[in-house]
Amino acid sequence: MKMKTALVFVILNAGILLRPEIAFCNIRGDITGVSPLNGISYGEAERQKELNAEWDEQKAAQAEEKNAELQAAARAVWDAAVKKLTDARDASIAKLKNDASTNIVALQLQEMTLKLEATQLESQRSESDKKIEHLRAIQSFMPKNLWRMLDGKIYNAKDESWFQFTGKILEVRPNGILVDGEFGSPLETTSGEHEYFVENFPLQNYPMADDDVITYPMNFVAHYDPRSMFKYTNTTIDLSVHTIRKLDYGQIIDSPPPDLVKQWLSKNVVIGDDNPQLTQDLDDNQNKQAQIETQLLDIQNEFERNKQSVVADCEAKVKDLPNVFAMQLKDKQEAEKRATTALGVAFNQRQADKGDTYGLLRMGERYRDGDGVEKDLAKAKDYFTKAAAAGSSDATNELAQLNSN
Repeated sequence: MKMKTALVFVILNAGILLRPEIAFCNIRGDITGVSPLNGISYGEAERQKELNAEWDEQKAAQAEEKNAELQAAARAVWDAAVKKLTDARDASIAKLKNDASTNIVALQLQEMTLKLEATQLESQRSESDKKIEHLRAIQSFMPKNLWRMLDGKIYNAKDESWFQFTGKILEVRPNGILVDGEFGSPLETTSGEHEYFVENFPLQNYPMADDDVITYPMNFVAHYDPRSMFKYTNTTIDLSVHTIRKLDYGQIIDSPPPDLVKQWLSKNVVIGDDNPQLTQDLDDNQNKQAQIETQLLDIQNEFERNKQSVVADCEAKVKDLPNVFAMQLKDKQEAEKRATTALGVAFNQRQADKGDTYGLLRMGERYRDGDGVEKDLAKAKDYFTKAAAAGSSDATNELAQLNSN
């Protein structure tokens, strides 16, 4: 409120021209009924006082109305100035926001692309993880009777060509079992159900009977040679001869040679990441996304800092408006003063050029005081001399004063 009041004062002073005061004398009648000032009758004096009072009321009302107009004009000037500053503030903030939004949209597009790539990479990773998990399951698969002998040679039952078998036992025979089921690499998809024969199945270790079922958790494996076949005659139906695949369980070796065990263990390797490039690509993708998130945060923080700076600058300029208007008023008054002085100098110079006494005197005073012209005592004496010669007693006195100094 104080700031606006001060501004109104400044604007009012900028817009009001000084007017000469109208003096009204209060006429007091004496016992004769005649005014001691102008000799009018007492009745006339009373009437004059009434007229003066009416005139004062009218002037007061006009002054109040004029003051209200000036107040409104001052408020309009203030509001316009504030609006100009706030409009500039809003335009600056809008530009900052637009610049930030442009950068944010570009980064968000990059981030979206990276996320799509990450989704694809994760899908590949999922497949890769499933593959690794399956390979590890195969590696950890432990068949019953790990060491076997076939044709006089000792084998590890986890070697290739040793297949896991499952199914229903159709017939237990002295040299093996006839099975209806599946066989194949451990934990791999098999070729489907069919009859096959497992030779040398250790019935003394694992007693089986017809119709028993061999399941996957039993972890039974036997050696498979695609050339090995088994023939049998179906004695229960039509005495037909059947040729089916044959697997060989081999002979169980409880204590294999240490060097063979050592050799086998040396072949085992830990299954790690089978696609390190995929892992690296995923890591790089995540790092890039993290960098973009940091950039987005930096842009937002920078926008907020710049916005606060613009707002603070606007508030400071609004607060300084009274000083700005005061300076403008001062500059205007000084400019008007210089213009008035220049007009006065030009008028006095023209009069002096015509030999006018007052014009010569004023030019002498101006050069003596540096009033509207550059101070020059020599020119001042010259003008005073000419004015004194033209009959100016003031010029004679000013010239004497200059000469005495």
